[in-house]
Formats: sequence, structure tokens, C-alpha cells
Amino acid sequence: MVGDDPYNPYKYSEQESPYYNYYDAYERPSPNQRPGYGTRYFQYGLPDLVPDPYYIQASTYVQRVPMYNLRCAAEENCLASSAYRSRDYDTRMLLRFPQRVKNQGTSDFLPNRPRYSWEWHSCHQHFHSMDEFSHYDLLDASSHSRVAEGHKASFCLEDTSCDYGYYRRFACTAHTQGLSPGCYDTYNADIDCQWIDITDVKPGNYILKISVNPSYSVQESDYSNNIVRCDLRYTGNYVYASGCQLSPMHPVSVSIPSFRSEESGSEKCYTVFKIEVLTSGRQHTVEKRYSEFHALHKMLKKIIKPPELPSKHVRNWIPKVLEQRRHGLELYLQTIIMENEVLPKIFLDFLNIRHLPSLPKAESCGSLETESEDSCKLTHQPVLLFLRDPYLLPATN
Repeated sequence: MVGDDPYNPYKYSEQESPYYNYYDAYERPSPNQRPGYGTRYFQYGLPDLVPDPYYIQASTYVQRVPMYNLRCAAEENCLASSAYRSRDYDTRMLLRFPQRVKNQGTSDFLPNRPRYSWEWHSCHQHFHSMDEFSHYDLLDASSHSRVAEGHKASFCLEDTSCDYGYYRRFACTAHTQGLSPGCYDTYNADIDCQWIDITDVKPGNYILKISVNPSYSVQESDYSNNIVRCDLRYTGNYVYASGCQLSPMHPVSVSIPSFRSEESGSEKCYTVFKIEVLTSGRQHTVEKRYSEFHALHKMLKKIIKPPELPSKHVRNWIPKVLEQRRHGLELYLQTIIMENEVLPKIFLDFLNIRHLPSLPKAESCGSLETESEDSCKLTHQPVLLFLRDPYLLPATN
């Protein structure tokens, strides 16, 4: 039966239903006419995801939840590692916040995985079509280091609502996932896994960082508007959010496109990894051996909490093993950049970066930080006024 097939995108036969999929997400016909205004189908250009910072700031709160209510979330790795040693009656402190993401591009945002590889989660009764649609982090306000374990959120993508003139075409209940242009994918703060586990976090000032499409697995027209940062003050029982706004991306990006094997007379054969570093539009290349990565990792452990370094196998001359190590080292560098707002000097020296332009810090009046009286004054020039209306003719006697 058609209605019983979970892989059939046309399981709802009523075309008036908001969950009806007008076009197949993977085999779309080419439109014969040019696009109009507010029509159903656009597939020109690229998508552009933009999270809503005001939606996050409006409903951020903390909640204590016993572990026996979090077993389903624990199966999807939505809790800190210490939660998996907890008993059923132990409580966890969760930082809850909503999220609303809009596709303001000109094309559908589609999952990077084909439909047959989607993962079914029996607890939440839906498919996960992406490994990482958004990433949640809690950073220290002064050092910008990560204080809570980052949570990789992978939900069911759908058109929750749309702007006037646009129609919903993707819905989890219809087993079609994606985000149409002009539509929003909304996650309320009370749903499972829409949180960060802050049970082990002390009261203080922090930064909530929310990134959509963080690994750039889906191509977009603009990646600079994918991150939201909020100032948080956590008291232990309450949390106050302020200054939520879109934040620019980190000015540093790295990749390891290739490697080569070299052999010297005194040493055995070793592998050199080619690192391409892009800083504010300028690119340069650095070549490092695995031993240099290992030395960097040991020094970083004294300053920050770096990700796990890929292990070195004995048979390091096998091409497949070298390719896996190349990918692991590339992910290692990218994770350090993504999780640390202020990069350590040791890391910058490793990449041969002498000057790093700082990110513009957002300032807003009424934030949680103590501000001077002059800090909230207007900084623009005074407005020049006319003594009289220049468009009125002078009165004649």
C-alpha cells in the first residue's frame, strides 16, 4: 500500500495537504517557464541558511531533568559524557533554547546524504538525514575556550512555516526532508536535544555559540551568516541571555589537500602533509610531519582541551591508511579553529600565521557586562537641521 511505504514521498494523496511534496527532492523536472513571484518551485542558484538570533534570545532558560526522562536523548548522544555514569534518579541541568533557521537563498537546502542512508531513530520516530545540521557550544566569556561539551544536533529538516507567497513542500511526517526558499525550520526549546548539558558548568559569564551547517557539507551562497553568538550569565539556577546576533566566521580556514612520502639517508621513510592556510583572503602553504602534529597536541593540552589526535599506525606506508590520517589531521585542525574563538599562539606559529585580524566584537547597550556611562552614547555625527523648510516659498507681503 502506498500509505504504508515510509520511503514514498507521495504517501499523502491529497494535494491540499501542507505535507504534500509537489516535486521529488532528488529527481526534479526542469521548469519550462521562468520563475514568478511567490510560486512553489525555485531551483536556481544556491541555498542560504540564516539562524534567527532574536528567536534564541527570547526563550533561553535552564531546567533540571531526571535521568529517567533522558534515556531517549542519551541514545542520540545529546548529553555530556558524565551523564552516562548517572543513575535514573540523578538530575541533569540543561540549557534550553529555541532555534529558527530560514533559507533565504534561491534553491532548496537538501540533506547531503541520499534517502536510503538516512538513520531511523525509534525513540523520536523520525529519520535523521544529516550527521550534523547544527552545532551548539558554550564558551568561556574571557578565554573563549569551550567549557561544555559541544552537541552535534541532527534533526529532521522540514518547512515548519513560510513567508507569504511560499508553500511548504518538505515534512518529516511525509518522509521528505529539506528546507525550501522563503521557509523556516523551527525547533522549540522544549523538544528533545534542543539544549546543552551544563551539569558540570560553574556559574559565571559565558557565550552561547550556535552554528548551522557547521561542516559546510551542503554548499551555500553565503557562509558568513551561519553563526549566532549570545552573551549568557548563569547563576546556577537561572540564565540570562542578551546580545544575541549574527557573528562573522573565523578569519582562518585550513585544509590538507595532499601528502607525500620522503626518504632520507639517516632516517626512515616519513610522510609530509601539505597544509593550505587561508587568512583574510591570503593563502599560504605549510608542510608538517606527524611528529610535529604530536608535539603541537602535547603543548595544546596544557592550554585548551583539544580534540583527539588521530593515532599513528605502524604500517604508515599503506596509501589507504595515509589517506585516513590525512583526513583525520585535517579535521583535527578544523575542530580547533571552530571550537576556539581565540587561537593559541602555539597553534598560530604551527600554521605560520604572524598576524591574525581579530573578530569584531559586538557591543550593545544593556548587556550583562558592566558598562560605563559613555559606552552607550551614540557614536554617529549630529544631524544637521535646516532653520526653515527649504521647500516652502518665503511669505510675500
